[in-house]
Amino acid sequence: MEYLNLSNEDLVRLAVERGQIPRFLYKYCSLQRALEIIGNQSVYFATYDLFNDPFDCAMLVDPNCSKADWESYLRLQGVDSAMVNSIVDDMMSHPEKGTEIIRDSIEKVKKNIGVLCLSDRPNNLLLWAHYADQHHGVCLEFDVLADPPLFCIPKKVLYDDTFPTINYLRNPSSVVEALCHKSKDWQVEGEYRVIKHNVTGLQAVKPEALSKVILGMKCDDNNIDTMLQALKRDIYPNTQLCQATISNTDYRILITKLS
Repeated sequence: MEYLNLSNEDLVRLAVERGQIPRFLYKYCSLQRALEIIGNQSVYFATYDLFNDPFDCAMLVDPNCSKADWESYLRLQGVDSAMVNSIVDDMMSHPEKGTEIIRDSIEKVKKNIGVLCLSDRPNNLLLWAHYADQHHGVCLEFDVLADPPLFCIPKKVLYDDTFPTINYLRNPSSVVEALCHKSKDWQVEGEYRVIKHNVTGLQAVKPEALSKVILGMKCDDNNIDTMLQALKRDIYPNTQLCQATISNTDYRILITKLS
């Protein structure tokens, strides 16, 4: 109840203060994609079908739905009271039909959810190689406190051996929770997801939220000049330009400030 009257800014700030989410989150991408984000002052909220992992957002449906579950769900959907009993009787007599209806409903929900995928770390070797064009790309650092409406609220991805199981009728919001589960093989990503209903595609991000632009270690002087020109100081006065460098002693990426 204590959170009901809090603004998005208050919610995000409170979550950061309590250590529930990091203040800074990172987006690995190609140089071209980074220039688009900077130039358009926007980030992309993707639908699940665009993810590169075919197992991503997979979930199991709990088929054990009671008569009361169906009655409550149908009334919430605005089904005429005169029809509820007959529909419920049909669902209880043909549970396989009910399960199929639930699956269809879940798919409709998933298709209208936009997801911004971020990481809690800027120096992961695998992420640089996989998402940032084999170290020719960029890692963008975002300060979630600088744009609370956009980043309200990042959810930490959980890594499992099996698909999450949800009971959609009893808890429709469990779909969102299930979207934050992935295979343990992806655990190295340290992923957080900003999930929004009925929000997909490009969404504006405040320029002050872009706190750092980290160029990959294979970016050359031309790339540095291109990025300096893109970071117009009247729009991005406080954004630091940095570059990743290789450690001479261990398997570690160092980040050096350029401007």
